[in-house]
Amino acid sequence: GAGAAADRFVVYVGPSEYFRLASLKVQLERAVDMGWNWLLPVSTILLKVMNLLYLALRNYGVAILARHEITDVCRDIPGFDDPQKRVIAATIKDIRVICGYFPNGQAPGSDKFEYKMQWLRGLRDWLREELAAHPRLVLMGDFNIAHTRHDLRNWRTNQRSVGFLPAEREWFAAILGPRTLVDVVRRLHPETDGPYSWWSWMGNAFNNDVGWRIDYHLATPGLA
Repeated sequence: GAGAAADRFVVYVGPSEYFRLASLKVQLERAVDMGWNWLLPVSTILLKVMNLLYLALRNYGVAILARHEITDVCRDIPGFDDPQKRVIAATIKDIRVICGYFPNGQAPGSDKFEYKMQWLRGLRDWLREELAAHPRLVLMGDFNIAHTRHDLRNWRTNQRSVGFLPAEREWFAAILGPRTLVDVVRRLHPETDGPYSWWSWMGNAFNNDVGWRIDYHLATPGLA
């Protein structure tokens, strides 16, 4: 699970008695290929004191690492036929944790974009059930969507780009609400640009902080 550090970690740390880490793109084999061999002993140490739950293909996956017992596990979106391993859910004590690696979509009008929208609709329907059953819930992961102009540096020139299309942003807005899910960062910093979590390799984007915020923590209001 710690091999996901080759790409990124998304971490949610709640009250002191909780610790859980949801990692995206579980790629331990790729990490070793890249020379990240130090991750192997780190992973071994972590797994001696933590509980690991993961769902992965050869090239990517999702995982939850928790100090407490992991129960009520759900892999994939129930009722949605999908060979790609993109979402996992579990309960840690009294908190429901859902970790997702959302589809990219590639290009408007493409088969991959249609798959993305179908996947998002399936996730939305399942989320309603999860929220009804779990009043304390966190949804975190790589959404591959910038929700508002504060989540994308060059938002004006990207309004026709996948990741910032109206249909994607409307889906995002529909799952948020004062009784459902709250964007934790936006609750604390409603008018601040960023923090960005993805940058292009081109144009010195990282050094200039010309990025996208596509990684999110959404939580029920009592947790946010």
